[in-house]
Amino acid sequence: MGVAKVTVLEQHMQGRDFLAGDRLTVADFNAAYTLDWANEAGMLEDAPRLRAYLKAMYARPKAPLTIAEGFAAIQR
Repeated sequence: MGVAKVTVLEQHMQGRDFLAGDRLTVADFNAAYTLDWANEAGMLEDAPRLRAYLKAMYARPKAPLTIAEGFAAIQR
């Protein structure tokens, strides 16, 4: 995910809770996973809305571990 794509998605998410429409879809799960990698790579520093979206997605009751949590669990 390049910087230009992060900027476009950051703008798209202004005023939205979900990627497409007004409810959670599979697109949100796919985006969250991809954004988690982008976040780990430091690509979301200038994207506060995407960081908030990512945080909300992983705060869901049945959300999987984030990539960082998964790697930390492997290291134990």
